[in-house]
Amino acid sequence: MKTRHFEVAAFVAVVAGALLAWCYADMPALQPFGFWVVLVVAGCLWCVRQRPSVVLMLVPVGAILGVSAVGAHMARLRQVRPVPADAGRVFLIEGTVREIRTTAHGAVLVVRRPHFIRPQVPFRLRRLAVYVPEPPPDWADLKVRVWIRLKTSTPPYTVPHPMRRLQERHLPRFVGSATSPRLMTYQGRPRVSSGLNPANRELVGLFLRNGAVPIWRERLGWMGLGHLLSISGLHCGLVWLLLKWLLAWVRSPARRTGAACCGMLLFATHMGWQDSVARATLFLLVFQVLWAVGRRRCWLRVWSVLTAVSVLLDPTCLLRQGFWYSYAVSLGLVVGLGPGVVRSPLVHPWSPRLRWLRALAAAQLFALPVGLLFGVRLNWAAFFWNMAGFPLLLGLLGLFVWAMAGLVSPRCAWVVNSLDEHIAGWFQVMRQSEGLLCEVRFPWEPAVVVLALVLLFCALHYGGRERRWVLCLVLVAAGRCHQTPLQGARMVVLDVGQGSCALLVAENGEGWLLDAGGRLPPFITFEQVLRLYGVRRVRGGLVSHFNRDHYAFLETMDPGVPFWVPAAQLPLFVGHPLLGERRWLGVEAGVRETVGAMQVRLLWPQAGRPAVNANEGSLVALVGVPGGIVLVPGDAGVLSESYWDLPPPQAQQRVLVLGHHGSRSATGTPLLRRFQPDLAVVSCGRNNAFGHPHPTVVARLGRFGVKTWVTAERGTVTLWRREEP
Repeated sequence: MKTRHFEVAAFVAVVAGALLAWCYADMPALQPFGFWVVLVVAGCLWCVRQRPSVVLMLVPVGAILGVSAVGAHMARLRQVRPVPADAGRVFLIEGTVREIRTTAHGAVLVVRRPHFIRPQVPFRLRRLAVYVPEPPPDWADLKVRVWIRLKTSTPPYTVPHPMRRLQERHLPRFVGSATSPRLMTYQGRPRVSSGLNPANRELVGLFLRNGAVPIWRERLGWMGLGHLLSISGLHCGLVWLLLKWLLAWVRSPARRTGAACCGMLLFATHMGWQDSVARATLFLLVFQVLWAVGRRRCWLRVWSVLTAVSVLLDPTCLLRQGFWYSYAVSLGLVVGLGPGVVRSPLVHPWSPRLRWLRALAAAQLFALPVGLLFGVRLNWAAFFWNMAGFPLLLGLLGLFVWAMAGLVSPRCAWVVNSLDEHIAGWFQVMRQSEGLLCEVRFPWEPAVVVLALVLLFCALHYGGRERRWVLCLVLVAAGRCHQTPLQGARMVVLDVGQGSCALLVAENGEGWLLDAGGRLPPFITFEQVLRLYGVRRVRGGLVSHFNRDHYAFLETMDPGVPFWVPAAQLPLFVGHPLLGERRWLGVEAGVRETVGAMQVRLLWPQAGRPAVNANEGSLVALVGVPGGIVLVPGDAGVLSESYWDLPPPQAQQRVLVLGHHGSRSATGTPLLRRFQPDLAVVSCGRNNAFGHPHPTVVARLGRFGVKTWVTAERGTVTLWRREEP
């Protein structure tokens, strides 16, 4: 191996050491002083790297440097970031509102880099979501000053996600809730009235100040083109090409290089030096400066140096999605270009023209494993759409120019609004094919993603011109077989936070739902959850009672699927504005259903015995599985538990899903004596405001010797399964 390959390996070892330190934070880490010692040693070895033995020593020293950088940075993080113990404290903050989201309970203000005024604390957050009861005024350059109560945001573990676990462990996410809405103050300026529709106004804000674009993100997100909707490396490349074209008349190379560098620095400063902008700008500046000073430009060496420097300056970038995408895609571009094509009669004349096309294909191959590091979708359509990412960006830029003209000309505004309506309709038609080229996989471990990237790099960098693409296809085919959706019959209690949802999956892939409410992590949809746990088609289900924590997921499902509901609460479901057209079946005790090898029987409510409230009127289901039974009481409590027709104790496993998420109003002592469960499962959210499961209930289960599993701690729980042979 050449010496320069060892040099590149030394820089990559820095990244590997830092990632290893994040994954195993309990390992002995060097103190901040040790980081500087290792950095000085690495610098001394780099100065005498002409000797092969010294270059070889740089690899382990680089790994130690990465580990020590994480240790030093974690010590700094404890001083400038809140800790879970700060949750519940009240702060006065102010900052610029980047985005406003409307919810069923009010609005969410995404505040960029909030400043904590009182009490004075050295907290530095990139952004903070603040929940307010009413939407703010529609002003430009909106700033807010508000008293908030700091809270931790803990999404449920619906599917196992190693990278999300690392993020929550080392970079816990905090949100704020307005404590005194009357003391909130807003500053800004009224928007200038224009004839542009909201989508075109978003485009103007995107290209002028990197504003949020929720409408366009909804249109392009399913295509895997979300990176077009925030100023990123592709936008920097477009600005760079524009500067090169505008400065082509400058004859002096030094002046041309200086003007281009100044232009890129001004662009990055205007956009706020966000992570993606800073990475792309530095990469282009180094590339241009090396050419200006007459140094040989080795793309791979530049990439490895910038990657290592980024990690040393801020090791937390290894926990962010943007870093992985930026450097994985740029590495794909570097190795995809390969060596220059020598003009020869033996070389096809189209080969030089297809060089950049091969680089784009390699970049998309490197993005595939990164997508499974942070999500669950293997979107093959995104592979092809991103091949045309640059023309699509030019199209957005053209719409932006028209929108800018529409700010001063009503006729131009009418034209661009009409064009946007046709574009929105076209995207709506195209979205119908979203599931055709999309597969779901369980998220990958970081080590597996790194291994996949290394194998792709070796195949493209060291393989022959034709052989390397064959090797890449073999690696992609092998990756498709990893972390595939589950197969076979099973019963699963999903972790959906402060909600309830259980799946009965038959051998043929048919699914039956016991409640369908709660919330999911932001990277996954309920349809994808069903596919991951082996459900190919939902045949039906039940909703225990009229509460959104038990039916929220049905708002996006096929309305033709029948669902059981309590007969006394049927008018409430029929009159719901979003669920009124669904097939509701009002039922009572005694109704049965068979789902593969499992049988469902309703125990409550019984005819002639009205419930005192909606919770006590919940459907109570007894699920029989091979070798055991599972009691799912919904939110029913002690007032109705004595009426349930429970089977006598037998030599079989008995599982009890605690009623009302473990509230003290359910799971009484008489029920435990009659049912005699071996295992109790609690479906509740982490750090929920209700204190579920209640300590009284937990102590009561302990007295009966019942083992307790809490979804807030264990994530999704599988109660029974029969794998396919």
